[in-house]
Amino acid sequence: MRNWKKKTLGGVLAAAMLVSLVPATSALAADDTAKTTDSQSQPATSCSVNFRVNGYVVQAGTGVGNLTCDSTVAQAVAAVKGSFNVPSGKVISGWTLNGAKINTGAKLSEPEFAANAEGLPGGAILDAVLKDAPQPAKTFVVTVHANGGTFQSGADKGHQGDTSFTVTNGSKFVSKLPKVSRLDHEFVGWTYDKAGKSKVLDSDFISANTEVYAQWKAVDVDPGASVKTFTLTVHTNGGTIKGGEFDGQAGDLQTTVGQNQTVLSVVPTVVRDGYVFKGWSTDKDGKSIVAATDVISADTQVYAQWTKQPVRYTVVYSTNGGNINGEVGDFQLQVKKDETLLDKLPTADTLKRDGFTLKGWTYAETGTKLDGNAVTKTDKVTGDLYKVVARWEPTDVDPGMQVEQFNVVYNTNGGNINGEVGDFSVQVAKGDTILDKLPTADTLKRDGYVLKGWVYAETGTKLDGDSVQASDTASADVYKLLARWEPTDVDPGMQVEQFNVVYNTNGG
Repeated sequence: MRNWKKKTLGGVLAAAMLVSLVPATSALAADDTAKTTDSQSQPATSCSVNFRVNGYVVQAGTGVGNLTCDSTVAQAVAAVKGSFNVPSGKVISGWTLNGAKINTGAKLSEPEFAANAEGLPGGAILDAVLKDAPQPAKTFVVTVHANGGTFQSGADKGHQGDTSFTVTNGSKFVSKLPKVSRLDHEFVGWTYDKAGKSKVLDSDFISANTEVYAQWKAVDVDPGASVKTFTLTVHTNGGTIKGGEFDGQAGDLQTTVGQNQTVLSVVPTVVRDGYVFKGWSTDKDGKSIVAATDVISADTQVYAQWTKQPVRYTVVYSTNGGNINGEVGDFQLQVKKDETLLDKLPTADTLKRDGFTLKGWTYAETGTKLDGNAVTKTDKVTGDLYKVVARWEPTDVDPGMQVEQFNVVYNTNGGNINGEVGDFSVQVAKGDTILDKLPTADTLKRDGYVLKGWVYAETGTKLDGDSVQASDTASADVYKLLARWEPTDVDPGMQVEQFNVVYNTNGG
Protein backbone atom coordinates (compact mmCIF):
# COMPACT_ATOMS: atom_id res chain seq x y z
CA MET A 1 0.00 0.00 0.00
CA ARG A 2 1.28 3.44 -0.88
CA ASN A 3 -0.10 6.73 0.36
CA TRP A 4 0.69 10.23 -0.87
CA LYS A 5 -0.86 13.69 -1.13
CA LYS A 6 -1.47 14.98 -4.65
CA LYS A 7 -0.33 18.57 -5.11
CA THR A 8 -0.32 20.65 -8.29
CA LEU A 9 2.64 23.07 -8.50
CA GLY A 10 2.78 25.25 -11.61
CA GLY A 11 0.86 22.66 -13.56
CA VAL A 12 3.26 19.87 -12.56
CA LEU A 13 1.94 16.98 -10.49
CA ALA A 14 4.06 16.35 -7.41
CA ALA A 15 3.77 13.54 -4.86
CA ALA A 16 5.15 13.04 -1.39
CA MET A 17 6.30 9.56 -2.38
CA LEU A 18 7.14 8.22 -5.85
CA VAL A 19 7.11 4.52 -6.53
CA SER A 20 7.69 2.31 -9.53
CA LEU A 21 5.18 -0.34 -10.41
CA VAL A 22 5.27 -3.31 -12.73
CA PRO A 23 2.87 -2.44 -15.60
CA ALA A 24 -0.45 -4.26 -15.52
CA THR A 25 0.19 -5.56 -19.05
CA SER A 26 3.18 -5.64 -21.36
CA ALA A 27 2.89 -5.36 -25.12
CA LEU A 28 6.23 -7.14 -25.56
CA ALA A 29 5.21 -9.97 -23.28
CA ALA A 30 1.95 -10.29 -25.13
CA ASP A 31 3.77 -10.53 -28.46
CA ASP A 32 6.17 -13.17 -27.16
CA THR A 33 3.30 -15.13 -25.69
CA ALA A 34 1.41 -14.95 -28.95
CA LYS A 35 4.28 -16.70 -30.70
CA THR A 36 4.45 -19.53 -28.20
CA THR A 37 0.87 -20.07 -27.08
CA ASP A 38 -1.18 -19.83 -30.26
CA SER A 39 -2.08 -16.14 -29.92
CA GLN A 40 -3.33 -16.54 -26.34
CA SER A 41 -1.83 -13.87 -24.06
CA GLN A 42 -0.92 -14.55 -20.46
CA PRO A 43 -3.04 -12.87 -17.79
CA ALA A 44 -1.63 -9.82 -16.03
CA THR A 45 0.41 -10.61 -12.92
CA SER A 46 0.55 -7.09 -11.48
CA CYS A 47 -2.47 -4.80 -11.23
CA SER A 48 -3.29 -1.74 -9.16
CA VAL A 49 -5.69 1.17 -8.77
CA ASN A 50 -5.40 4.48 -6.96
CA PHE A 51 -8.11 5.63 -4.55
CA ARG A 52 -8.32 9.39 -4.12
CA VAL A 53 -10.15 10.58 -1.00
CA ASN A 54 -10.18 14.26 0.00
CA GLY A 55 -7.12 14.99 -2.14
CA TYR A 56 -5.04 12.12 -0.77
CA VAL A 57 -4.24 9.07 -2.88
CA VAL A 58 -3.87 5.51 -1.61
CA GLN A 59 -2.67 2.77 -3.96
CA ALA A 60 -3.88 -0.82 -3.74
CA GLY A 61 -3.01 -3.82 -5.85
CA THR A 62 -1.03 -7.03 -6.04
CA GLY A 63 1.33 -7.28 -3.12
CA VAL A 64 -1.08 -5.60 -0.72
CA GLY A 65 -2.56 -8.23 1.58
CA ASN A 66 -4.09 -11.03 -0.48
CA LEU A 67 -5.00 -8.85 -3.49
CA THR A 68 -4.48 -10.26 -6.98
CA CYS A 69 -5.45 -9.15 -10.47
CA ASP A 70 -8.65 -11.16 -9.98
CA SER A 71 -9.54 -9.18 -6.86
CA THR A 72 -12.43 -6.73 -7.16
CA VAL A 73 -12.44 -3.01 -6.51
CA ALA A 74 -14.54 -3.70 -3.41
CA GLN A 75 -11.87 -6.07 -2.08
CA ALA A 76 -9.16 -3.51 -2.81
CA VAL A 77 -11.16 -0.87 -0.93
CA ALA A 78 -11.49 -3.21 2.05
CA ALA A 79 -7.73 -3.87 2.03
CA VAL A 80 -6.69 -0.19 2.31
CA LYS A 81 -9.71 1.64 3.70
CA GLY A 82 -7.91 2.22 6.99
CA SER A 83 -5.59 4.65 5.17
CA PHE A 84 -8.33 6.76 3.53
CA ASN A 85 -8.44 10.44 4.48
CA VAL A 86 -12.20 10.68 4.95
CA PRO A 87 -13.20 14.11 6.34
CA SER A 88 -14.97 14.21 9.66
CA GLY A 89 -18.72 13.91 9.26
CA LYS A 90 -18.48 12.31 5.81
CA VAL A 91 -18.71 8.76 4.45
CA ILE A 92 -17.79 7.27 1.08
CA SER A 93 -20.92 6.52 -0.95
CA GLY A 94 -19.21 5.22 -4.12
CA TRP A 95 -16.37 5.66 -6.60
CA THR A 96 -16.04 7.31 -10.01
CA LEU A 97 -13.59 6.92 -12.87
CA ASN A 98 -13.24 10.03 -15.00
CA GLY A 99 -16.54 11.26 -13.53
CA ALA A 100 -18.54 8.08 -14.24
CA LYS A 101 -19.73 5.83 -11.42
CA ILE A 102 -18.15 2.35 -11.45
CA ASN A 103 -19.15 -1.10 -10.35
CA THR A 104 -17.07 -2.06 -7.32
CA GLY A 105 -17.47 -5.70 -8.33
CA ALA A 106 -15.19 -5.18 -11.35
CA LYS A 107 -11.76 -6.87 -11.26
CA LEU A 108 -8.52 -4.90 -10.96
CA SER A 109 -7.47 -6.42 -14.29
CA GLU A 110 -10.23 -4.59 -16.21
CA PRO A 111 -8.70 -2.59 -19.14
CA GLU A 112 -10.27 0.63 -17.81
CA PHE A 113 -8.03 0.36 -14.73
CA ALA A 114 -4.72 -0.12 -16.59
CA ALA A 115 -3.40 3.45 -16.51
CA ASN A 116 -4.12 7.02 -15.48
CA ALA A 117 -3.56 10.36 -17.17
CA GLU A 118 -2.38 12.33 -14.11
CA GLY A 119 1.18 11.12 -13.90
CA LEU A 120 0.79 9.05 -10.74
CA PRO A 121 2.34 5.58 -10.58
CA GLY A 122 0.11 2.58 -11.13
CA GLY A 123 -3.36 2.17 -12.55
CA ALA A 124 -6.46 4.35 -12.83
CA ILE A 125 -7.41 6.97 -10.24
CA LEU A 126 -10.80 6.30 -8.65
CA ASP A 127 -12.29 9.33 -6.94
CA ALA A 128 -14.39 8.87 -3.82
CA VAL A 129 -17.93 10.23 -3.79
CA LEU A 130 -18.45 11.70 -0.33
CA LYS A 131 -21.73 12.33 1.40
CA ASP A 132 -22.74 13.48 4.85
CA ALA A 133 -22.60 10.73 7.46
CA PRO A 134 -25.99 9.85 8.95
CA GLN A 135 -26.67 12.03 11.95
CA PRO A 136 -28.62 10.92 15.00
CA ALA A 137 -31.99 12.60 15.23
CA LYS A 138 -32.12 15.52 17.65
CA THR A 139 -34.45 15.25 20.60
CA PHE A 140 -36.07 17.93 22.71
CA VAL A 141 -37.70 17.96 26.15
CA VAL A 142 -41.36 18.85 26.62
CA THR A 143 -42.00 20.12 30.17
CA VAL A 144 -45.65 19.81 31.22
CA HIS A 145 -47.12 22.02 33.96
CA ALA A 146 -50.37 20.69 35.47
CA ASN A 147 -51.07 24.26 36.64
CA GLY A 148 -53.07 23.22 39.70
CA GLY A 149 -54.30 19.94 38.26
CA THR A 150 -53.38 16.28 38.78
CA PHE A 151 -51.83 13.98 36.18
CA GLN A 152 -54.15 11.09 35.31
CA SER A 153 -51.78 9.26 32.93
CA GLY A 154 -48.08 8.98 32.24
CA ALA A 155 -45.12 8.43 34.57
CA ASP A 156 -46.38 10.96 37.16
CA LYS A 157 -49.97 9.77 37.27
CA GLY A 158 -51.66 10.77 40.53
CA HIS A 159 -49.20 13.60 41.18
CA GLN A 160 -49.42 17.36 40.79
CA GLY A 161 -46.79 19.82 39.64
CA ASP A 162 -44.63 19.21 36.56
CA THR A 163 -43.59 16.26 34.41
CA SER A 164 -41.57 15.91 31.20
CA PHE A 165 -40.90 13.62 28.25
CA THR A 166 -38.60 13.55 25.21
CA VAL A 167 -39.70 14.02 21.59
CA THR A 168 -37.74 13.67 18.33
CA ASN A 169 -37.13 16.85 16.34
CA GLY A 170 -39.97 17.58 13.93
CA SER A 171 -42.44 15.21 15.61
CA LYS A 172 -45.97 16.09 16.66
CA PHE A 173 -46.30 15.87 20.42
CA VAL A 174 -49.85 16.81 21.45
CA SER A 175 -51.01 13.19 21.48
CA LYS A 176 -48.23 12.38 23.97
CA LEU A 177 -49.34 14.94 26.54
CA PRO A 178 -50.72 13.35 29.75
CA LYS A 179 -54.35 13.48 30.85
CA VAL A 180 -55.02 15.94 33.67
CA SER A 181 -57.91 16.71 36.01
CA ARG A 182 -58.69 19.33 38.63
CA LEU A 183 -61.47 19.33 41.18
CA ASP A 184 -64.23 21.85 40.36
CA HIS A 185 -62.52 22.75 37.09
CA GLU A 186 -62.92 21.81 33.47
CA PHE A 187 -59.82 21.26 31.36
CA VAL A 188 -59.91 23.59 28.32
CA GLY A 189 -56.60 22.83 26.60
CA TRP A 190 -52.86 23.48 26.60
CA THR A 191 -50.93 26.70 26.03
CA TYR A 192 -47.28 27.64 25.72
CA ASP A 193 -47.65 30.33 28.37
CA LYS A 194 -49.09 30.20 31.88
CA ALA A 195 -51.51 33.03 31.16
CA GLY A 196 -53.23 30.93 28.46
CA LYS A 197 -52.73 33.26 25.48
CA SER A 198 -50.69 31.01 23.12
CA LYS A 199 -52.67 27.84 22.37
CA VAL A 200 -51.11 24.46 21.58
CA LEU A 201 -52.55 23.05 18.33
CA ASP A 202 -52.86 19.41 17.31
CA SER A 203 -50.67 20.13 14.27
CA ASP A 204 -47.80 21.65 16.27
CA PHE A 205 -44.42 19.92 16.09
CA ILE A 206 -41.21 20.07 18.12
CA SER A 207 -38.17 22.09 17.06
CA ALA A 208 -36.79 23.13 20.49
CA ASN A 209 -37.21 22.44 24.19
CA THR A 210 -40.83 23.34 24.99
CA GLU A 211 -43.03 24.11 28.00
CA VAL A 212 -46.81 23.73 28.04
CA TYR A 213 -49.39 24.67 30.68
CA ALA A 214 -52.78 23.08 31.41
CA GLN A 215 -55.60 25.65 31.24
CA TRP A 216 -58.71 25.39 33.40
CA LYS A 217 -62.22 26.81 33.62
CA ALA A 218 -63.87 26.89 37.02
CA VAL A 219 -67.10 24.88 37.31
CA ASP A 220 -70.03 26.76 38.86
CA VAL A 221 -70.23 25.67 42.50
CA ASP A 222 -72.45 27.09 45.23
CA PRO A 223 -69.90 28.89 47.46
CA GLY A 224 -71.88 27.96 50.54
CA ALA A 225 -72.13 24.29 49.64
CA SER A 226 -69.50 21.64 50.15
CA VAL A 227 -68.02 19.98 47.09
CA LYS A 228 -70.22 17.07 46.07
CA THR A 229 -68.47 13.75 45.51
CA PHE A 230 -69.49 10.37 44.11
CA THR A 231 -68.13 6.83 44.11
CA LEU A 232 -66.50 5.56 40.93
CA THR A 233 -66.33 1.75 40.70
CA VAL A 234 -63.79 0.45 38.22
CA HIS A 235 -64.04 -3.12 36.89
CA THR A 236 -60.74 -4.13 35.25
CA ASN A 237 -62.58 -7.02 33.56
CA GLY A 238 -59.55 -9.32 33.47
CA GLY A 239 -56.95 -6.57 33.33
CA THR A 240 -54.47 -5.07 35.79
CA ILE A 241 -54.01 -1.46 36.79
CA LYS A 242 -50.72 0.10 35.67
CA GLY A 243 -49.29 3.04 37.62
CA GLY A 244 -50.80 5.33 40.20
CA GLU A 245 -52.20 4.54 43.63
CA PHE A 246 -53.61 1.12 42.64
CA ASP A 247 -50.65 -0.07 40.53
CA GLY A 248 -50.65 -3.85 40.04
CA GLN A 249 -54.18 -4.44 41.35
CA ALA A 250 -56.76 -6.47 39.43
CA GLY A 251 -60.47 -7.05 39.79
CA ASP A 252 -62.72 -4.23 41.04
CA LEU A 253 -61.84 -1.09 42.98
CA GLN A 254 -63.58 2.05 44.18
CA THR A 255 -62.44 5.67 44.46
CA THR A 256 -64.09 8.97 45.31
CA VAL A 257 -64.28 11.65 42.60
CA GLY A 258 -65.67 15.15 42.43
CA GLN A 259 -68.87 16.13 40.66
CA ASN A 260 -68.50 17.19 37.00
CA GLN A 261 -65.08 15.68 36.55
CA THR A 262 -64.81 13.93 33.20
CA VAL A 263 -64.92 10.16 33.57
CA LEU A 264 -61.90 9.53 31.35
CA SER A 265 -59.77 11.93 33.41
CA VAL A 266 -60.17 9.88 36.59
CA VAL A 267 -60.13 6.25 35.41
CA PRO A 268 -56.78 4.38 35.72
CA THR A 269 -54.59 2.91 32.98
CA VAL A 270 -55.15 -0.83 32.60
CA VAL A 271 -53.29 -3.61 30.76
CA ARG A 272 -53.99 -7.27 30.01
CA ASP A 273 -51.60 -9.87 28.57
CA GLY A 274 -52.63 -10.97 25.10
CA TYR A 275 -55.29 -8.25 24.78
CA VAL A 276 -55.60 -4.70 23.46
CA PHE A 277 -57.53 -2.14 25.54
CA LYS A 278 -60.51 -0.75 23.58
CA GLY A 279 -61.96 1.71 26.09
CA TRP A 280 -64.44 1.98 28.98
CA SER A 281 -68.12 1.21 29.04
CA THR A 282 -70.82 1.71 31.67
CA ASP A 283 -71.99 -1.87 31.03
CA LYS A 284 -70.00 -5.10 31.08
CA ASP A 285 -70.91 -6.01 27.48
CA GLY A 286 -69.42 -2.81 26.07
CA LYS A 287 -72.62 -1.39 24.58
CA SER A 288 -72.46 1.99 26.35
CA ILE A 289 -69.02 3.40 25.58
CA VAL A 290 -67.75 6.24 27.79
CA ALA A 291 -67.20 9.37 25.67
CA ALA A 292 -64.58 12.10 26.21
CA THR A 293 -67.32 14.54 27.28
CA ASP A 294 -69.03 12.29 29.85
CA VAL A 295 -68.83 13.73 33.39
CA ILE A 296 -69.45 12.40 36.89
CA SER A 297 -72.92 13.35 38.15
CA ALA A 298 -73.77 10.27 40.22
CA ASP A 299 -72.22 7.08 41.53
CA THR A 300 -70.76 5.45 38.41
CA GLN A 301 -69.49 2.03 37.33
CA VAL A 302 -67.19 1.52 34.36
CA TYR A 303 -65.91 -1.70 32.75
CA ALA A 304 -62.67 -2.10 30.81
CA GLN A 305 -63.28 -3.43 27.31
CA TRP A 306 -60.76 -5.71 25.59
CA THR A 307 -60.11 -7.30 22.21
CA LYS A 308 -57.83 -10.30 21.82
CA GLN A 309 -54.42 -9.37 20.48
CA PRO A 310 -53.69 -10.90 17.08
CA VAL A 311 -51.04 -13.61 16.91
CA ARG A 312 -47.71 -12.16 15.82
CA TYR A 313 -44.53 -13.80 14.58
CA THR A 314 -40.93 -12.60 14.55
CA VAL A 315 -39.28 -12.13 11.15
CA VAL A 316 -35.50 -11.58 11.04
CA TYR A 317 -34.11 -10.03 7.87
CA SER A 318 -30.56 -9.19 6.76
CA THR A 319 -29.68 -6.05 4.79
CA ASN A 320 -26.88 -8.04 3.12
CA GLY A 321 -24.60 -5.06 2.60
CA GLY A 322 -27.35 -2.45 2.45
CA ASN A 323 -28.27 0.02 5.17
CA ILE A 324 -31.36 1.56 6.77
CA ASN A 325 -30.56 5.08 7.98
CA GLY A 326 -26.91 4.06 8.14
CA GLU A 327 -27.57 0.85 10.12
CA VAL A 328 -26.55 -2.52 8.62
CA GLY A 329 -26.92 -6.17 9.59
CA ASP A 330 -29.89 -8.12 10.96
CA PHE A 331 -33.19 -6.53 11.98
CA GLN A 332 -36.43 -7.88 13.47
CA LEU A 333 -40.06 -7.05 12.86
CA GLN A 334 -43.33 -8.37 14.23
CA VAL A 335 -45.86 -9.54 11.66
CA LYS A 336 -49.44 -10.67 12.25
CA LYS A 337 -50.41 -14.19 11.31
CA ASP A 338 -51.32 -14.54 7.61
CA GLU A 339 -50.13 -11.04 6.69
CA THR A 340 -48.22 -10.78 3.40
CA LEU A 341 -44.48 -10.93 4.19
CA LEU A 342 -43.32 -8.77 1.26
CA ASP A 343 -45.58 -5.91 2.39
CA LYS A 344 -43.77 -5.77 5.74
CA LEU A 345 -40.15 -5.89 4.52
CA PRO A 346 -38.21 -2.68 3.74
CA THR A 347 -38.43 -1.31 0.21
CA ALA A 348 -35.90 0.52 -1.96
CA ASP A 349 -37.17 3.77 -0.43
CA THR A 350 -35.64 2.93 2.96
CA LEU A 351 -33.09 0.16 2.26
CA LYS A 352 -30.10 1.55 0.36
CA ARG A 353 -26.81 0.25 -1.02
CA ASP A 354 -24.51 2.44 -3.09
CA GLY A 355 -24.10 1.13 -6.63
CA PHE A 356 -26.82 -1.50 -6.20
CA THR A 357 -30.58 -1.84 -6.68
CA LEU A 358 -32.77 -3.89 -4.34
CA LYS A 359 -34.13 -6.75 -6.45
CA GLY A 360 -36.12 -8.60 -3.80
CA TRP A 361 -35.70 -11.03 -0.89
CA THR A 362 -34.80 -14.69 -0.50
CA TYR A 363 -35.31 -17.19 2.29
CA ALA A 364 -32.04 -18.18 3.94
CA GLU A 365 -33.00 -20.31 6.96
CA THR A 366 -36.55 -21.42 7.59
CA GLY A 367 -38.38 -24.66 7.88
CA THR A 368 -41.14 -23.43 5.59
CA LYS A 369 -39.05 -22.78 2.48
CA LEU A 370 -36.00 -24.30 0.85
CA ASP A 371 -32.84 -22.21 1.17
CA GLY A 372 -32.61 -19.53 -1.49
CA ASN A 373 -36.27 -19.49 -2.58
CA ALA A 374 -37.50 -16.00 -3.45
CA VAL A 375 -40.09 -14.26 -1.27
CA THR A 376 -43.13 -13.85 -3.50
CA LYS A 377 -46.06 -11.43 -3.41
CA THR A 378 -48.42 -14.14 -2.17
CA ASP A 379 -46.29 -15.51 0.68
CA LYS A 380 -48.08 -15.30 4.05
CA VAL A 381 -46.45 -15.35 7.49
CA THR A 382 -47.48 -18.48 9.39
CA GLY A 383 -44.60 -18.75 11.87
CA ASP A 384 -41.32 -17.22 13.03
CA LEU A 385 -38.82 -16.70 10.19
CA TYR A 386 -35.02 -16.73 10.53
CA LYS A 387 -34.13 -15.27 8.18
CA VAL A 388 -34.74 -13.52 4.85
CA VAL A 389 -31.89 -11.84 2.98
CA ALA A 390 -31.96 -8.78 0.69
CA ARG A 391 -31.00 -9.53 -2.92
CA TRP A 392 -29.01 -6.86 -4.81
CA GLU A 393 -28.08 -6.10 -8.41
CA PRO A 394 -25.37 -3.60 -9.47
CA THR A 395 -26.61 -0.34 -11.01
CA ASP A 396 -25.04 2.58 -12.87
CA VAL A 397 -22.34 0.31 -14.24
CA ASP A 398 -20.17 0.77 -17.31
CA PRO A 399 -21.37 -2.12 -19.53
CA GLY A 400 -17.73 -2.93 -20.30
CA MET A 401 -17.08 -3.45 -16.61
CA GLN A 402 -20.20 -5.40 -15.65
CA VAL A 403 -19.43 -8.35 -13.40
CA GLU A 404 -22.27 -10.45 -11.99
CA GLN A 405 -21.71 -10.83 -8.26
CA PHE A 406 -22.88 -13.42 -5.76
CA ASN A 407 -22.92 -13.19 -1.98
CA VAL A 408 -21.02 -15.87 -0.06
CA VAL A 409 -21.53 -16.00 3.72
CA TYR A 410 -18.92 -17.82 5.78
CA ASN A 411 -18.58 -18.58 9.49
CA THR A 412 -15.26 -18.59 11.35
CA ASN A 413 -16.51 -21.51 13.47
CA GLY A 414 -14.48 -20.62 16.55
CA GLY A 415 -11.73 -18.79 14.72
CA ASN A 416 -11.25 -15.03 14.43
CA ILE A 417 -10.21 -12.40 11.91
CA ASN A 418 -8.48 -9.53 13.69
CA GLY A 419 -10.38 -10.52 16.82
CA GLU A 420 -13.79 -10.65 15.09
CA VAL A 421 -15.77 -13.93 15.11
CA GLY A 422 -19.01 -15.19 13.60
CA ASP A 423 -20.53 -14.69 10.15
CA PHE A 424 -18.87 -12.65 7.38
CA SER A 425 -19.79 -12.15 3.74
CA VAL A 426 -17.78 -11.65 0.56
CA GLN A 427 -18.81 -10.78 -2.99
CA VAL A 428 -17.63 -13.35 -5.55
CA ALA A 429 -17.88 -12.69 -9.29
CA LYS A 430 -19.68 -15.25 -11.43
CA GLY A 431 -17.24 -17.97 -12.46
CA ASP A 432 -14.60 -16.96 -9.90
CA THR A 433 -13.16 -19.64 -7.65
CA ILE A 434 -14.84 -19.50 -4.25
CA LEU A 435 -11.84 -20.82 -2.33
CA ASP A 436 -9.68 -17.96 -3.59
CA LYS A 437 -12.01 -15.42 -1.95
CA LEU A 438 -12.13 -17.06 1.49
CA PRO A 439 -9.74 -16.20 4.35
CA THR A 440 -6.57 -18.24 4.64
CA ALA A 441 -4.57 -19.37 7.65
CA ASP A 442 -2.65 -16.07 7.39
CA THR A 443 -5.72 -14.05 8.45
CA LEU A 444 -8.08 -16.58 10.07
CA LYS A 445 -6.69 -17.75 13.42
CA ARG A 446 -7.70 -20.10 16.23
CA ASP A 447 -5.46 -20.93 19.17
CA GLY A 448 -4.45 -24.58 19.21
CA TYR A 449 -5.94 -25.30 15.78
CA VAL A 450 -4.93 -25.18 12.13
CA LEU A 451 -7.32 -24.26 9.32
CA LYS A 452 -7.93 -27.38 7.22
CA GLY A 453 -10.41 -25.95 4.72
CA TRP A 454 -14.10 -25.11 4.33
CA VAL A 455 -17.35 -27.08 4.15
CA TYR A 456 -20.80 -26.23 2.82
CA ALA A 457 -23.29 -25.93 5.66
CA GLU A 458 -26.46 -24.54 4.09
CA THR A 459 -26.86 -24.17 0.34
CA GLY A 460 -29.04 -25.57 -2.34
CA THR A 461 -26.04 -26.37 -4.53
CA LYS A 462 -24.22 -28.76 -2.20
CA LEU A 463 -25.18 -31.31 0.41
CA ASP A 464 -24.47 -30.25 4.00
CA GLY A 465 -20.89 -30.99 4.95
CA ASP A 466 -19.39 -31.26 1.44
CA SER A 467 -15.92 -29.74 1.25
CA VAL A 468 -15.30 -26.61 -0.80
CA GLN A 469 -13.10 -27.77 -3.67
CA ALA A 470 -10.37 -25.78 -5.43
CA SER A 471 -12.40 -26.04 -8.63
CA ASP A 472 -15.70 -24.78 -7.16
CA THR A 473 -16.81 -21.51 -8.78
CA ALA A 474 -19.56 -19.03 -7.91
CA SER A 475 -22.84 -19.50 -9.76
CA ALA A 476 -25.32 -18.41 -7.06
CA ASP A 477 -25.47 -16.96 -3.57
CA VAL A 478 -24.10 -19.35 -0.94
CA TYR A 479 -25.33 -19.36 2.69
CA LYS A 480 -23.18 -20.51 4.31
CA LEU A 481 -19.67 -22.00 4.58
CA LEU A 482 -17.99 -23.18 7.78
CA ALA A 483 -14.27 -23.12 8.57
CA ARG A 484 -12.92 -26.64 9.24
CA TRP A 485 -10.31 -26.92 12.04
CA GLU A 486 -7.87 -29.56 13.27
CA PRO A 487 -6.10 -29.47 16.66
CA THR A 488 -2.35 -28.74 16.60
CA ASP A 489 0.51 -29.05 19.05
CA VAL A 490 -1.11 -31.91 20.96
CA ASP A 491 0.83 -34.39 23.07
CA PRO A 492 0.16 -37.76 21.36
CA GLY A 493 -0.43 -39.24 24.76
CA MET A 494 -3.13 -36.64 25.41
CA GLN A 495 -4.92 -36.86 22.09
CA VAL A 496 -8.61 -35.98 22.42
CA GLU A 497 -10.95 -36.70 19.55
CA GLN A 498 -12.69 -33.49 18.46
CA PHE A 499 -16.22 -32.93 17.15
CA ASN A 500 -17.82 -29.87 15.61
CA VAL A 501 -20.99 -28.40 17.20
CA VAL A 502 -22.79 -25.65 15.26
CA TYR A 503 -25.37 -23.58 17.08
CA ASN A 504 -27.77 -20.89 15.80
CA THR A 505 -28.84 -17.85 17.87
CA ASN A 506 -32.26 -17.87 16.06
CA GLY A 507 -32.73 -14.13 16.20
CA GLY A 508 -30.69 -13.58 19.39
